[in-house]
Formats: sequence, structure tokens, C-alpha cells
Amino acid sequence: MSGKFELYVAGGAINSQTARRNLETAMARMNGGGEVEVIDVLADPKRALAAGILLTPALVRRQPKPVGMLLGTLTDHEVLLAFIRPADTP
Repeated sequence: MSGKFELYVAGGAINSQTARRNLETAMARMNGGGEVEVIDVLADPKRALAAGILLTPALVRRQPKPVGMLLGTLTDHEVLLAFIRPADTP
């Protein structure tokens, strides 16, 4: 089972660019790892608020359950890989 993720970013902010790059690198290491939807909170603030996003960058895991969230630039690669790895993967 691959994951479904939402990455909330603030336009072209440096932290958002860093998080996006780190997530792309981690997904490549996982041979895909799932699907990621990038949501720019500057372009769609209502969606971000509806999802409870008050800080960016924020990575939300929708699948596999449980739903979870990582905040920041996603620079801790071990934590990020554990977060995006499907539950049935060793």
C-alpha cells in the first residue's frame, strides 16, 4: 500500500522549497512511496485552515492510517522515511 500525503507550503518561501526537495528525495528513496499533493496556503488559505494547518511547511499523512503530521523542512531523513514508509514495510 502506498501512502497519500499533503504538503502544505507557503509559496516559494525557502523553508517550503527545502521541505519539498527533502520530500522528493525521500520519495525517490522509497521508489515512489505514494502520492503527494502540494497545497500552497497563500493560494488556498481556506483549505489550509479547514485542514487545521497553521504553520508551514507541514506534511500530512492521510494514508496509511493513522493520520499524522510533520512540521518543518523535513531535514531529519530518518524521521521522514519512517513517517512516509507504509506500515507493512520493515
